[in-house]
This record gives sequence, C-alpha cells and structure tokens, in this order.
Amino acid sequence: MTRLRLLGVSVRRSFVIAALALGAACSNQPSGAPRTGAAGSGTPVGAAGSGTPTAGAAGDTGAAGSGTPTAGAAGDTGAAGSATPTGAAGASAAGATGAAGAGAAGATGAGGATGVGGATAAGDTPPWRDFMGADTTRHNVRFTAKMADPDNAAAMDTASHPDSSQIAEVDMSKPLKKKLCVVLPGIGNGPGQGIGDWAGGQGYHVFQVAYSNAISEAANGDTNLDTPGNTRMNQFDGAGRTPSNANTKRFDSIEGRVIKGLQYLAVHDPGADWGWFLNKDQTAMRWSDGCFIGYSYGASHLAVIARFVRIGLGVSVSGPQSEGHPDASWLKMPSATPVERLWAMWGTQDEPAPTDNGYKSHYTVTTMLLGYIGDVVHTTVGGALGTPPLMGSHRISVDGQGHTEFCAGMPPQYCNLMFALPPYDK
Repeated sequence: MTRLRLLGVSVRRSFVIAALALGAACSNQPSGAPRTGAAGSGTPVGAAGSGTPTAGAAGDTGAAGSGTPTAGAAGDTGAAGSATPTGAAGASAAGATGAAGAGAAGATGAGGATGVGGATAAGDTPPWRDFMGADTTRHNVRFTAKMADPDNAAAMDTASHPDSSQIAEVDMSKPLKKKLCVVLPGIGNGPGQGIGDWAGGQGYHVFQVAYSNAISEAANGDTNLDTPGNTRMNQFDGAGRTPSNANTKRFDSIEGRVIKGLQYLAVHDPGADWGWFLNKDQTAMRWSDGCFIGYSYGASHLAVIARFVRIGLGVSVSGPQSEGHPDASWLKMPSATPVERLWAMWGTQDEPAPTDNGYKSHYTVTTMLLGYIGDVVHTTVGGALGTPPLMGSHRISVDGQGHTEFCAGMPPQYCNLMFALPPYDK
C-alpha cells in the first residue's frame, strides 16, 4: 500500500504572519488552530473532487466565514482568512467548516473535514460509517440465491446454481481485514472452494457466490475482440453489453447475487456487519473494499473484472489465462484496479511448454499482457520466500504442482504473502 505524506508550507512575513494550513485531499483532521488576530474568519469547505487548495487573496480583514471567528488584537493588515481545501470527490462531511480566519497575527482557518460519501483522491470509495461488528466468533451462514432473492427465484437460470448453498463466513476473533472476498469457483462448479474457507479463517469476510460459470468467452466463429470481455462482464453485472456470449440477467449475475446476499446477511447475521460493504442505502457494493479469489475459470474471470472494476484485492490460483483469445480487447485496456493489488499463482505442471501453440493463452503470457508486477518467480510448496519475498513479484510459479487451489487447509508461506497475513502484513 502506498502511503502519502503531505508537505506543510510556512510563509513568514516581517510584521504580519499568515499561516495557511491547507487540508490535504481525503484528510479528516484540521491542520492547525487559529491564533489571535483581527475579527476575520475563514470559510474552508471540502470541494467536490478537486485536488488543489486555493489560498485566499490578501485583504484588510478576513472574509466573513462560517466558522466561529476569534477576536483579534488590534493589528495591521492580515491575509484574508479563507482557504479552500478540496474534499474527497464528494462534499465535506456535514458541510464542516474551518476555524476562524487570520487577523493581524492569526492563522487561516483549517480545512473542512472531508466527507465519506464519495471516492477518495486515490479512487477508492470509503465507507459511509464505521464498521460495527463487535463479536469475536466465527460466522458461517449458508443460504441459496433463491432464499436471498425470493422475488426472482422462479425466473433464475438453472445453470446459475440457484439452489446451491452460498457460503458466508468470517472469523471475527482474528484481526479483521475489512475486505469482502467473493470466491469464483472452477468451471461449472457451485460454491465451496477450500481457499475460500481458509481465507474466512484469516479475518477476511468471504462470500462464496453461486453463478452461471460454464460459459465460453465467445461462440465459435466470433472473432470480435470485444466479445470475450463483454461476456465475462455481463456475467458479472448483467448489464447487457454487446457483442457478448452471455445474456445474464441482473438477478443471476455475480454482482446482483452479492448485493442480495449482503442484504440477506445484514438481517440474518448482523453480528458480522456484512452491510458495511454496501453503500448507504444498501443497494450497491463498494468494490474498492471488495476482493475476488478465483480458481481456474474463476481465476480468469477475476482478471477480467479487475480490468473494468476497481477492487481491493484479487488473487488468482491456477490462472488467469486468456481462454484462447490472446488478442481480446480486455487484455489491452487500462486496468481499473491497481496492479499491485493483483496476484497470480500456478503450478509448473499446469502450463504448456513455450513451444506449444497454446502457450500464448496461458498464465505467463497472460499475466505479462496484464502488466502484473515482476518476472515470474519459482518456488516450491515448502520453500523459503527469500528477501524480499519472491523478489517482490506478484507472478508465482510453484515447481512440481498442477492445477490446484494452493491456499487451502494448511497452505504454504506464499499464501500469507498474497493475503497480507503475518509476517507479511506490515
């Protein structure tokens, strides 16, 4: 994770000091209290979506602001007190205003508190409230898509596993990651991957979703380069993109099932606070606090979704690959998800030799096209990860392994690395 450090700037003048404390984007704390000055006041307000604060013009007195002005000693000309720090792509919380503006020797008002309703400067969507989960138990709730969405139960596609048990679990006795990991299983399978069960025991909220996952990216003879990406994204959200090889309805889609599942869990398992991952009116998922874990078919599906949707973490095992469409548009478009959040792992016995014509569709080439971090590094199931771990690469090939989930049961160290678990959680 990249941490931003903000630089404060002080300006000194011979008789009059006007210290302008600028609120940095997405900061919730004012940067300084006003000193005694003339009766001017500042009116900092979180601006929507801008990134550059604007200092107020010089004047005899501070412009009238909405904060409580501080009475100032008689003094000479002070800088006009207003500063306009930007908010987080949304209005400041409750329209919070800064402290009083500067007088003769006073500091300008601090910036208004940023709101939580819009995307941050980094592009993530922050929660609209604090996480409320309070217990320390392990939660495991099972329910079908029909139970979560009875209004659409009769119309659900039978290929979307509507009667299979979806699994929601989290061990709240562990340090919580506050990431909802949606598990995408292998081709044609319903929910129930071992890697999902393992992640649920590590402080991740895990939702093993049921959806129609035996659809090919493109029909035979379809050479349109947009079809593969459109197919997978229609399965994700049911938006009806064309051309596509999937006509998925919203209530059968991954996103539709996740939202209905979280709404169901908010009522039936409130102690784990599943509703925290939704927006304020509980109708949309905040995917920047979401995560995908994909195995095989799901590993490739995850890679497509991350291209279009900004997610918090993506871990592909035995994938991803381009599914026979190495020139598809989705492979070449900019990634909505920062690539440092994406990982891929596969076994050496599962990838064709470089001389094989199918190699161009497989893991090494596909992850290279997607810009995943680092060269492919090799390790063994019980091998040490070295310093830095695996050379800082997010492309891991495990010697002697085949088509498997890797991180299930008692997994090797590299699973802790991908999921930011001790000792790799710093």
